[in-house]
Amino acid sequence: MNPIKKSIKKKAAAIYGTVIVLCALLLFSMLYCLDGYRKNMKFYTDSYYSISQVSASANEYKSAMGEYADFDGEYYLSRAQQKFRTAKEKFSILYNNRFEYSNSIRYVIESASSAYSGLDVSMKKIGNAAGSEEVCEIYNTEIKEYVSRIYSDVDSIMDAVLKDGNSSYEKFDVSSKVVQILAIVAFVAMILLLVYSIYFMHKKIVTPACDIYEWTRLFKDGYCDMAELKYDTEDEIGKLAESFNIVKRKLTEANALKAQYDDLVRKLNTEEEHKKNFVQQLYTEKRDKEAISTAAKHDGLTGLYNRRTFDGIVDEYITKRPTGAEGALFLIDMDNFKNVNDTLGHLAGDEALKLLAGNMRVVFNGAYLGRYGGDEFIVFVANYKSIEELEAYASDLCEKMYVRFGSEDKDVQLAVSIGVAITDGITEYSELYMKADRALYYSKEHGRNQYKFESTL
Repeated sequence: MNPIKKSIKKKAAAIYGTVIVLCALLLFSMLYCLDGYRKNMKFYTDSYYSISQVSASANEYKSAMGEYADFDGEYYLSRAQQKFRTAKEKFSILYNNRFEYSNSIRYVIESASSAYSGLDVSMKKIGNAAGSEEVCEIYNTEIKEYVSRIYSDVDSIMDAVLKDGNSSYEKFDVSSKVVQILAIVAFVAMILLLVYSIYFMHKKIVTPACDIYEWTRLFKDGYCDMAELKYDTEDEIGKLAESFNIVKRKLTEANALKAQYDDLVRKLNTEEEHKKNFVQQLYTEKRDKEAISTAAKHDGLTGLYNRRTFDGIVDEYITKRPTGAEGALFLIDMDNFKNVNDTLGHLAGDEALKLLAGNMRVVFNGAYLGRYGGDEFIVFVANYKSIEELEAYASDLCEKMYVRFGSEDKDVQLAVSIGVAITDGITEYSELYMKADRALYYSKEHGRNQYKFESTL
């Protein structure tokens, strides 16, 4: 374990342990004293209450019997019997609780029970007496004696309770003074610990922490010009100050390296920027050349191959085609295109030509597409599989182009005528073109909106 960390743990454990012990001692002292006073108070209160209840009940019974002896009536006899039952009940409560007291008190309570037993016998005699004279005789010869014994027993119980309670309180008073002394010592120790903690916090933590904070605030970008922290102590704060001094020296070295690194990165960025500009210039030139090349090969309106490019592609295919491979040339002409321009305008005519070019891309997917000029378009399908495939191409294009074109107020009917020639037995592109042109002428002369294969003429 790190020595600093271990030292901090030991000091913290010592402080926490001392605080816990002192708090526990104070708490124990408070609880001990409170509990002792509570028990003594409860002992005296409960004992006095129980004994006074017995004494009061005996007085009431004695008074009721005296009234009967004076006035000789059934009412007074019944009242005396009721008071006796109450007195007996109160003594029974005290008797049942005798085990809560010490042996000396319990012995006196048990001795008093004989007087109540004799009194109970006398009360039964009174209940069976033949007349008031016999009742008075029992009262004078027995009951007065038992009541006097009860008074004497009550006094004996009270004396025993006071003696036992005083003895117990004296013992508690001695021990409570010892506990109070311990509580005072613990309280004083906590005050001293608090004063030491305040001193320790200010001297060992707050002041050094403020110095370290002020020191760290002086860090600036690129350099450190503050003096090193000076602490002669070997405790945790001193070691922390030394650690900050090491950090300061390392940061000073790092700042110097960072300055060199920033300068190198700046130079590299400058060179990289030159390279990027050079590459961008080359890319721009290449893109411009490609744009020029593309514009030279394609029709400006439709984006299809222009005539010169298209002728070169087909001528090369015929010259270099593999043995057994054949191609087909489609000449496509928009029917009555002059009517589109005259009715809807030249801009609408351009849109109609774009529509035809778009449908050609859809129908002849993978074929070579071109525009010869005006409303004349051309398609070359290389390596077709069958005549039926070519017929499907031509039929599909005728169907797609047979639409009304324009606006709701003014529109025209579009349609195309197609002539098809295949390369079978042909070695010159001009011959192939002438055959396709003858088939196109036949389509336009015999109704338009149709296609014709030159081989069927």
